[in-house]
Amino acid sequence: MGGIILITIRMMAGDEVKPALKLARKAFAGIECLFISKPKTGIVALIDNQIVGGVFVKQISIQNGSLGYLDTVFVDPACQGQGIGRQLVAAASDYLLQQGCQVLSGIVKDDNVGSWQSFLDSGYKRVSLKEAAHHLGMDGMLKQYFVTPLFACNGMELYLNVKTAPLDAKKVHSLPQIITYLGLNAVLMLAAYFNHQPFNLFLCIYLFLLAGGVLFGWLGSCLTKREWYFRLNSGGAVLVAFINFVGGLYPMIGSWYPKQYENTPAFRKAIGITALCEWCFYLAITLLAFLMANQASIFKLTASLGSVFLLYRIIAVYPFESYGGKRVYQWHKAVFLLMAGLSLGLILMVNGLL
Repeated sequence: MGGIILITIRMMAGDEVKPALKLARKAFAGIECLFISKPKTGIVALIDNQIVGGVFVKQISIQNGSLGYLDTVFVDPACQGQGIGRQLVAAASDYLLQQGCQVLSGIVKDDNVGSWQSFLDSGYKRVSLKEAAHHLGMDGMLKQYFVTPLFACNGMELYLNVKTAPLDAKKVHSLPQIITYLGLNAVLMLAAYFNHQPFNLFLCIYLFLLAGGVLFGWLGSCLTKREWYFRLNSGGAVLVAFINFVGGLYPMIGSWYPKQYENTPAFRKAIGITALCEWCFYLAITLLAFLMANQASIFKLTASLGSVFLLYRIIAVYPFESYGGKRVYQWHKAVFLLMAGLSLGLILMVNGLL
């Protein structure tokens, strides 16, 4: 029988900054680690005097006082699943409240079940930017958006904990979220491609592909025994706008999410199926358009745009993972590899490389 593991949670010492930063960048591999800066203040978790996790914290001055921000929450991959993240979030929240912060915040990837559950357990609620402006004021909301990486992190969501006014979980209505999702992406296209001809045709096809993904994601959700709703992510709008403005094609994230999350194989299967149905739509419509490309320009343009949507699903790492590919990968690797192979072959054919 294994012994009881004793976890110590305390403030980070000065000589622990470098090892804590190194571990944080290990826990967030790839592009994500670029958003992790050297901390001034933090709380660490230790096992046998070795740092196995931590949370870096900041205080941001806003009009109504001070906003406490949980900058980075990380746990050594070898020690995950032991509740360390939950203890770190709770300890950091207590510390920031003791420093006089009336509002606490953090940002989490949309499908990062372990992290968002840690925030929920500590009294945080997922909020929209509109709700953030209500609690922080417009000045505070803008600082939250631009002082933190939220403006650049596509697929990230904002969580708040308001000491003076406990947040109630608000019911999310899918239809307004879908309309906002389509409308916002249309505005981004309008700003980026208005001078490109034929713009009207381009916009119609683009919205058709987005709407088709929403519809087939909903059909996938109907195959599971869960309640779902559609939600537009609040993070990354500035980066998305910039990429589109310079000629890229990079939609804002919007997807179907279960109302109840679980860290279980059944849950991963459920969200994997919804993502797979979306992926099948893009694969089928791109293939059909490619086969008819010689008949009209609308089919050629549809195949070209569809190939971009397929490419984003093949890349199952941040910042593309929220487009759905990682959901399929975490559910069933063989299915992911099959879909990725079919998609890659079609992408090469569409672009005349095969």
